[in-house]
Amino acid sequence: MLACWNLRSPNTRCAKLAACRIVLGALAALAFGPMGSGQGTPRPEDKKPADWLEVPVDPASVSPRAKSEAYKMLSQGTISDATLFDNYWKGFFAQLTHWSNRDLLSEMRLTRFKLVLRNKNNAAQKHLVEDLALPTLKKIVQNKKFSPLARYNALLMLGDLNEVEPDSAGRGSKALPAALPILAEFLDTKKYPISDSNDALRVAALVGIQGHLERGGLAEDQVRLVRPALEALARQERAPKGRDPEVHGFMQARAQSVMSALDRGVAGRRPPVR
Repeated sequence: MLACWNLRSPNTRCAKLAACRIVLGALAALAFGPMGSGQGTPRPEDKKPADWLEVPVDPASVSPRAKSEAYKMLSQGTISDATLFDNYWKGFFAQLTHWSNRDLLSEMRLTRFKLVLRNKNNAAQKHLVEDLALPTLKKIVQNKKFSPLARYNALLMLGDLNEVEPDSAGRGSKALPAALPILAEFLDTKKYPISDSNDALRVAALVGIQGHLERGGLAEDQVRLVRPALEALARQERAPKGRDPEVHGFMQARAQSVMSALDRGVAGRRPPVR
């Protein structure tokens, strides 16, 4: 288990416990790591920490009517009401930061976003993914003031973004190239020093990078971007100071899996990213 149980500050302790739960959830979940929905029933003593940052949301922007209209436009591929469409999805992403949604984050990511986009290759999908999801999720994952739990799930969601969505059977997707540099930066231990919360984000980044390999491969310039950090992690037999050996073993195995895929020639399927 991660050594994070002796913290004195309630707020710091809460954040660290969340980070521990994230990493251990990633270790225990399916190979590519999202925690399942229902991440635990809130206990009576669970209270929103005073330093928990939330992005405010206008309830009208995410009302059932707004949701229905936004989904309809996404299905039709034509955005007839840009204000409603943008406000709904911006509100949706903002809710990833809300304490009240902390046990619903993987459901939001998988059921309310990823599956909704399936077989939706049109102008509305392109706008949603490239103009709304990518920049909004980037702001969440890079802002250290947000909860590690929210950042972890936002980073998984960012890694799931597609340039081409899968068909109704889940086939034919291609990952969004513009998301890869954001994933890659979390492998940098200088920018994100070793800690429970940063290692949780590294786990999510590794999941996302492997997803990019599986959904269309990487261009050679993308390989050059991620290979040095992946090689270093794959070869690092012993856990570095500050990292639990179990977590390190999981991360090393993920890095080795990605490197193996690269060495098998999974890379190079895409043209260079401009």
